[in-house]
Amino acid sequence: MKKLMTLMAALLCLTSAGEAKTGKYISPTPGEMPILSWGLVRDSEPTTPYQLQVFADCGFNGTITEASTKAICAAMDSISRTFGEGSTQTMCVIPGMSQAVRAKQMSEGLKRVSEIQLYAKRKGLPQRVLGGWLAVDEPKYYQFDYTKRFYDALTRMAPGKLVFVNNVAEPSKTFMLDTVTNTYLTGPSGRVDNESLSLFLDRQIEMLNPMVLSYDYYPFRFSLTRDVKSLSKGAIGQFFHDLQLFAEKSSAHGIPFWAYCLGCSMESYDKEGMMTESLAGPTEAYLRFEAFNALAFGAQGICYWTYKQPAPSKTTTFNVTLATSEGAPGRAYKYAKTVNGEIKRHTGVFLGAELEAYYFLGEQRTGHTPKYREPSAADAAGVSLRGGEGALVSYLSNGADRYMVIVNQSPFAKTKVRVTANGTLKEVSGKAKNRLTAGKSRNITLKAGGYLIYQIL
Repeated sequence: MKKLMTLMAALLCLTSAGEAKTGKYISPTPGEMPILSWGLVRDSEPTTPYQLQVFADCGFNGTITEASTKAICAAMDSISRTFGEGSTQTMCVIPGMSQAVRAKQMSEGLKRVSEIQLYAKRKGLPQRVLGGWLAVDEPKYYQFDYTKRFYDALTRMAPGKLVFVNNVAEPSKTFMLDTVTNTYLTGPSGRVDNESLSLFLDRQIEMLNPMVLSYDYYPFRFSLTRDVKSLSKGAIGQFFHDLQLFAEKSSAHGIPFWAYCLGCSMESYDKEGMMTESLAGPTEAYLRFEAFNALAFGAQGICYWTYKQPAPSKTTTFNVTLATSEGAPGRAYKYAKTVNGEIKRHTGVFLGAELEAYYFLGEQRTGHTPKYREPSAADAAGVSLRGGEGALVSYLSNGADRYMVIVNQSPFAKTKVRVTANGTLKEVSGKAKNRLTAGKSRNITLKAGGYLIYQIL
């Protein structure tokens, strides 16, 4: 009876006239940078202590999953037993509600939330094992009304937990084709482009007052006739556009943002067997490029899609993955472990950091955000390009500390830069901890996707 009353109360929230008071960010991994991945918890097999330990050893501290309620509850149990009292390892589950954009789906979603919460309470599981809730993944423009109703209801049901929506940062996917009128459902701009994507975010922020802005976009594409570098050029431009866009919205509204890394290769086919989309498998350089460009823009969480090798279907296959379908290390596991280890080592730089300003040495400036500017003589250092495609130079503040971050613009080749200090700079990204004093210069070669971090003293 108590369970039924809880569920009925939650469902009544769907038609409540009141607004949910959301907006304050609640980290799923307090004191740590969230390094999350989809795909650890599945219905096909239990989440064993071995799988959890392999996952944690790769540097992850949480997983997002759309598995069944039974599988999620079993996973929370396993986490509690594997990383019990006294453990220094943070690990959490974030259940996803999938496309809860119709009344029946919303009622089923809220029932699921209630069941998971009741199970955790009855079993006395630590609060930390349930990291939050993904309300809707990749909502479309025409789904705003249902998205808001479900999001508000969920935040009422889960006070003290992060509730968020994850966006797909591709205009053609955000603005779906209406097959009845054969027109795209667009925003006020009337177009399906990056301007309409910006307006989409503006409306989402206005309607949801979200706790975090989360989005995915994967720039590494290939085909049977073209290599990754040539095919990915335009996609990398979109990658930098999205970073600038989400950093701008994050700064303007005081809402942290999360970005994604691609943890698998994926080939999609139509009914006739023709390839419609192909994403290249991860390399160490690709993952570092995705993660550290996002962190240099002030991202407060890094998510991967996906972890375990998904089962193939008639239209989709997956080859290179972080882990096998049984949860053992996969072909790309070592790449994620290396990059995640670097993220963790620099938690003190990036966790809680705010973007002050940035500029590009190269051609990837695609937006006109308030934080973008040209290099200035008043900067902590002058940075010039000496070879390669270019670099991102960003300035971050974190409490009383300030940092300058330089990231190679290319995930495929080395870039050379020259740094001339205008004050004292202390390198915090290398082993030598080199210092540069005013007037001194240093030539630096950044490996593909590589970065350099200086603390400004």
